[in-house]
Amino acid sequence: MNARVSRRFLCVAAAALWCSSQIVSSQGLEGVGALGGLIGSFFARDAYVGSQQFDLFQRTRSQAPVQLEGFSIQPVEGEGWFRGVPGGFERPAADLLQEVWFIKDAHRVSIWAKKDRIRVRPVTAFARLQYYGQPADSRLPDLVERRKRQQLQDAKVEIVTLEASAANVAGAACARYSAAMVDRRVPPEFTEQAFDVVAAGIVCLHPDAPQLAIEVGHSQRRPHGDTAPLDAPGLSTFLGSLRLTPLHRPFVSELRVPHEAATTSGAALAGKSVWLSAKWRVSRLDLELNPIGQYEDRSIFAVAPSAIWLTSRSGGISRVDALSGETTVDRPSICRPFDARIFSMTSEQHGVWMACSSEEAAPGEKKEQGGTLKRLDPETGSIVATIPLAARGLHATHDGLWAVEAVDWGDRCRVHRVDSLANRIVKSIPLAKSWSCELLAVEKDGLWIIRSSNDGDRIIYIDARTGGVQTEIAVPKGLRISGLVSLDDSSLWLSAWVETSDRRYVAAYGTYGGLLQLDRRTHHVGGRLIPTGRVDRAVGRVGDSAWLYDAFTGTVMRVSMP
Repeated sequence: MNARVSRRFLCVAAAALWCSSQIVSSQGLEGVGALGGLIGSFFARDAYVGSQQFDLFQRTRSQAPVQLEGFSIQPVEGEGWFRGVPGGFERPAADLLQEVWFIKDAHRVSIWAKKDRIRVRPVTAFARLQYYGQPADSRLPDLVERRKRQQLQDAKVEIVTLEASAANVAGAACARYSAAMVDRRVPPEFTEQAFDVVAAGIVCLHPDAPQLAIEVGHSQRRPHGDTAPLDAPGLSTFLGSLRLTPLHRPFVSELRVPHEAATTSGAALAGKSVWLSAKWRVSRLDLELNPIGQYEDRSIFAVAPSAIWLTSRSGGISRVDALSGETTVDRPSICRPFDARIFSMTSEQHGVWMACSSEEAAPGEKKEQGGTLKRLDPETGSIVATIPLAARGLHATHDGLWAVEAVDWGDRCRVHRVDSLANRIVKSIPLAKSWSCELLAVEKDGLWIIRSSNDGDRIIYIDARTGGVQTEIAVPKGLRISGLVSLDDSSLWLSAWVETSDRRYVAAYGTYGGLLQLDRRTHHVGGRLIPTGRVDRAVGRVGDSAWLYDAFTGTVMRVSMP
């Protein structure tokens, strides 16, 4: 596990900035996410537990068990507890799928406070679901101890004791751990000082998916040398409240971080391989997520069932056979891609389409709005036709092409139908006011689009024959759709990320991203978000497996689907 992120595990001290007098209502969050019923009003921003920053929310008085993915826990009992959400700019580890924090006596610091001494004695309790790999049951205590040491690896942390032993919860393989340490980490700009920290917890492999581990733990902290006893009522009850519940598909099966991990602009499935496009480097992985190829100075611009089309910084193009990985077409400069994050989906039967950015804008047009659509010969890569259109999303069918265009500097969107025989636009469909639109999928009778605005995301279905909007479905609060995972006769599975600008939503869902199901018959979006953590961008699906990725690290995840 990433050591920077997992400092949350035991890095419990106390400090926080000024407690805002503004109260932000969380009314309505009961219906948002598994944890929405625990969240009251906003309490404090930039609180610290050790060097870990938190946002704090008033806790509701509900003591009903909280159901997370594959387990439930009882909220910590007693007065003075808050719901905490890790804050700051540090992103959570990719293997962290879902978590909930309870915090008591956090240190809140005003701008007038002295920064030479922290006197509070904070207590934390947490529960999380994370990817653990495939450890053997007999080695779980060793693995837990090793991971905890990695999490605490810091020059300012002195581990006094750290032990783990085998345990059992309802037949599941578990390991209990306990630790004591001296921690000298403090909030930014504070004078370094030592704290005694004690922690305990349990890690269990879920019987339905032993690659996933559930961890429930707590920790307490006091200034070094303080002899007052560390005794917070309710912690042992919280630890003992863990109950495992059935884990149904979809769930995470495998997670890998390629050694060349970098910011990923996009990913695709073709030829029984996963293709990642990142910083002018395309990586090819097999379906078990093992690296099997790499293409330097290249970025993906089009995807076909049997080929990947790449472009270079200079605008050259090449066709790579998706099965063999061999380059079959290589041509010099064609154009600069309009948007390297969105690929053209093509069958190659009626040409390969490439959205190009105009070097010079038309009169009265902002440069970034200008663009052309080029049709390429799939055998030679030569330009067959050019259409003046600044398209962001392209999806070819047997007799044409659908393309999405941003209009008025992204204030509106239009969807265009291009006749692949005449090489011209034959239909244009304006959409309501929005700042972004993305073409998710094209079917025989219609197409699915995500329209984003300040009011949230909406899923739109357009009749391909009439051009009329047949269906418009609101996405649940706090979620933004990032892609289509799979589509069949009964449902759509969509990947989504949780809005982080309003931390209430992170607190309510307990995750940074996940999967949503849309029932095609009822047009109902599934009531729960299947947590995948920050690995929340869609690649695609083959059989009963789907693949997701994290745009910031290139981390790839395989998910077992229903």
